[in-house]
Amino acid sequence: MNHKTYFLHLIKLYFSLNISYHFFVAPYYSYIGLVNNFSYTNFIISIFIIIFFSLMIKINEDFLSNIFKAFFVVVSLIPALTLFTFKAVGNLFITQWVLAFFFFILIFNSKINYKSVSVLPITVTKNNLLIITIISFMIYLSTFGFNLNFEYFNILSETLYQGRESLTQKMSSIGILRYFFSNFQNVFLPSLLAFGIIKKNKIITLLSVLFFMYVFLSTTFKSVLLTPILIVGTFILYQFSKTPLPILIIKNAYKIVLVLCLFDYFLLFPFLNAVLVRRIFFLPVLISEKYHIYFQENGFTYFSDLPFFEFLSINPFSQSIPKTIGTYFIYNEGYMNAGFLADSFTKMGIFSVVLYLIVLKLLVSFSDSNKNFKDEFIIFSIVISPLIALANSSLTTTLFSHGLLLAFFVSSQIKKA
Repeated sequence: MNHKTYFLHLIKLYFSLNISYHFFVAPYYSYIGLVNNFSYTNFIISIFIIIFFSLMIKINEDFLSNIFKAFFVVVSLIPALTLFTFKAVGNLFITQWVLAFFFFILIFNSKINYKSVSVLPITVTKNNLLIITIISFMIYLSTFGFNLNFEYFNILSETLYQGRESLTQKMSSIGILRYFFSNFQNVFLPSLLAFGIIKKNKIITLLSVLFFMYVFLSTTFKSVLLTPILIVGTFILYQFSKTPLPILIIKNAYKIVLVLCLFDYFLLFPFLNAVLVRRIFFLPVLISEKYHIYFQENGFTYFSDLPFFEFLSINPFSQSIPKTIGTYFIYNEGYMNAGFLADSFTKMGIFSVVLYLIVLKLLVSFSDSNKNFKDEFIIFSIVISPLIALANSSLTTTLFSHGLLLAFFVSSQIKKA
């Protein structure tokens, strides 16, 4: 795509999000700060910002770097401009956010090549996948049992959140084993489903879907329910369009938002916009502004909140960052997670944002340097769940607790059978 085409698709996403926000989100969620105060000045500024980034984005041969650029522009930059247009976020925040994305695109447009990334080459076969699946299921079964509550499928019910409380107690009792579960369900299960679909293997595909359902009913994580839907939907679009996946994300994001708006137009309550558009696009940006406001007023952590970095300075905050923000903005309650860009800002402002982006680019480039495997859809499926987590969690948490580090390693080592 040329830069004019980037602009056309991003501006369509911007207008689609404006429609969603004005008609289906703000009227129901103004009490949490999603106000509806349209500004023509902010609207014009937003269009010029989209033009600027349309000229800046480059889609090159580095697949994962392209995925990261396309994903975060779609889920973090354009939604921020919608909130700015309706004055749900302030001028200072949007200036800092746009500056962060300037460095994001600049760093991820660059190319870093590793001479060799082959450490533990992984050859994927049907038998290997089935053996790992059976062993993993036995581990899950011994930990969670088979007492499944199908009421969890009502993702807005109180039952789901009661199940989450039980899960928290369970995870605290199993210690380091909890990292196995989080990495497995975020990396292995999506790759299992992707291989089943690509190879047209009905047994593997069915097993992966059933395993996803079992994990969701055991853990209540909505992301576990969303991931297979996202993978299957992306595969269908990918097969019909034959478009590279990073461009596919940019080209089709606005269509998804418009379809959700169309469905919600006929409902009494905008369920799809409330559950998906508000949660995926708008809420993370709104929370990110809270992070910026709080740490500008109270000073930065200077990395003292990270394990093994306590010696750099004394951590002035007695609670974790999400708990600190939740306590401050929700009157002594709440736990407010934000994406890695907002979390990186809490360390040393824009300087630490740039530092985090460089570290992330080094990790992404390690996977991009794999020359033995070029199936974009498989790699996309391996990384998509941790990538979504990265938009809602810190970099360190996502690397170790949500499978991003494992996803980088697997995508760098995987090779054709």
